[in-house]
Amino acid sequence: MALGNIRRAAFWGLLLLGLLSCSSTPEGAGNEEAMERGGHLKSEGGQTTEVKDRSRIPEAYKWRLEDIFPSESDWEKTYEDLKKAIPTIRQWEGKLCDSAETLKMVLDKVDTLSETFEKLYSYASLKSDLDTRDNHARALVQKMRALAVQFGEATSWIQPEILAQPEQDLETLRFNPILKTYQHELDNLFRLKKHILDRKTEQLLAQAGMVLGAPGNIYNTFNDAEFPNPKVTLHDGTVVELTKPNYVKYRASTNRDDRRKVFEAFWGAYQSFKNTLAATYAARLQGDDFIRKARKYDSCLEAALYPKNLPVKLYENLIQRIHEELPTFHRYLKLRKELLGVDTLHYYDIYAPIIKPTRLKYTFPQAKKLVLEAVKPLGDKYESVLQKALSKDARWVDVFPTRAKRSGAYSAGIYGVHPFVLLNFTGNLDSVSTLAHELGHSMHSYLSSHAQPHATADYAIFVAEVASTFNESLLTHLLLQKAQTDREKLYILGEWMDNYRQTVFRQAMFAEFEWRAHQMVERGEPVTADALNALYLKLLRLYHGHAEGVMDIEPLYSVEWAYIPHFYRSFYVFTYVTGLISSTALSEKVLKEGEPARKAYLSALAMGGSRYPLEILQSAGADLLTPEPYRIANGVFERRLKMAEEIVKRMKAKGEL
Repeated sequence: MALGNIRRAAFWGLLLLGLLSCSSTPEGAGNEEAMERGGHLKSEGGQTTEVKDRSRIPEAYKWRLEDIFPSESDWEKTYEDLKKAIPTIRQWEGKLCDSAETLKMVLDKVDTLSETFEKLYSYASLKSDLDTRDNHARALVQKMRALAVQFGEATSWIQPEILAQPEQDLETLRFNPILKTYQHELDNLFRLKKHILDRKTEQLLAQAGMVLGAPGNIYNTFNDAEFPNPKVTLHDGTVVELTKPNYVKYRASTNRDDRRKVFEAFWGAYQSFKNTLAATYAARLQGDDFIRKARKYDSCLEAALYPKNLPVKLYENLIQRIHEELPTFHRYLKLRKELLGVDTLHYYDIYAPIIKPTRLKYTFPQAKKLVLEAVKPLGDKYESVLQKALSKDARWVDVFPTRAKRSGAYSAGIYGVHPFVLLNFTGNLDSVSTLAHELGHSMHSYLSSHAQPHATADYAIFVAEVASTFNESLLTHLLLQKAQTDREKLYILGEWMDNYRQTVFRQAMFAEFEWRAHQMVERGEPVTADALNALYLKLLRLYHGHAEGVMDIEPLYSVEWAYIPHFYRSFYVFTYVTGLISSTALSEKVLKEGEPARKAYLSALAMGGSRYPLEILQSAGADLLTPEPYRIANGVFERRLKMAEEIVKRMKAKGEL
């Protein structure tokens, strides 16, 4: 997970906030995103090893926040200076576009303040994450959030004043070489002009943001705090309350009857509230449609993609390609059925481990060695930076779980400093994979910040998961080469294939559901619980081969849509699919083609946000408007599936399964 690019909270993020998206993004839902998004599901959950006091951890395995500010008194002084400087931005209001020189001076000023803001916010946030009980650190974060609001207010006039200029003057500004640093963002701003309304209307839409975000807030409150968690009695007599974490834990039980009970109780509870949850989601859909109409887009999908310069064709192509790959997915499900030894595969079997975990345990030095060996195809320079990042002197990584430390994992890139990686390393295979994943984010931040000025160093969310999952692909490739037994190799393959299932096929199904749900509203059709259930059940059965007899999908599970928080962050989940498809295809090219593919990939990472994200991926060698990256990624999935099938056949012949 890339938390690093906090810069979007300032400068262009503040200038464009609320104008570029279909409607506001609700807060919350973090735990559910970690559970349901694919990727590092285990690492972003709870901790399973002894949790030590932080004082017992050697300094070499802890962050050195002094790399950001030598002391907290330095932080306080910088904070006070920034707080005084922010209001001065308004002195140029009404004079911003008097000349290109004036515009550049103001944009430079805002950019410099944004860089300072980023460092201040990062220091406070990282300090708070090391001990979530630390009220003083939490207060620093709150101060920065309040300052972000002031920053936004102080810069809110800049965008309208630029766009208020005559068309001819805008074109002159757009290509003036003195504004080269800001040309990409100015180009994007001018491109959006036809969908930006007059100042009074924009103010009205901004004021409506709280109302439009209400469905998500209502959903989060109900789902996280007031949903009556059902209870089940397991086969050993244990009574379990199905909180969301417990549901995730027990849905993967090795006891099939327990899995069935968990699914029936959990989804039965959601069915009891389907009408309330449908009304909440319908309000979200209607809000998106309202903004779509106000901004003169043809569809809610276009309204979500156009600000990122992504064509609707990209989304349509994704759904089409994944549909074409469903037969391969169904083969995987048949293998799952065989390994579970069941007559009929049910939906409650989808999370059960297909093979008992092997006793793969790693020390942190062993994990570092594996990751460094895995990334060798990316060249000596890439590897040398990671060696520095992982050295005991650098202290880029906060390694082990400690009391009250934030759970999960992330990489925080800070311009002008270095990335900071938070881990909760437990020594299992997932911990090693998480290390590779987060260092991929870190290298993306490192390369972009060393190649770009601050204003264009931040990379878009659309490409954020490419570098991280690319490193995971390289790690899997290495682990399969090093596996010493069929059982170990099958375990590695099983983990990789299930991650691919959750990130590609499951998230594509989510993406298609929210697309179809928005189309219902656009056509003026009623969005009821029965309508949403019917739509979701149709897709659930299509993706899992119900009609072909691959998996039996019961109507009870038609309400699963009500559990997914992503749907209140419209048209977001598809980026998980495109990210993994891109990284799988690109890593395959690097492994097969060598230097040309490696050079193109690393050059793309260094572009940061200086070009549109689709163009960046195309330059790397992954054109998501074509079938090629999907074909390559599916080829990798099919090849590893075949490898697993052959291992199963061999192990059965030996009586090892």
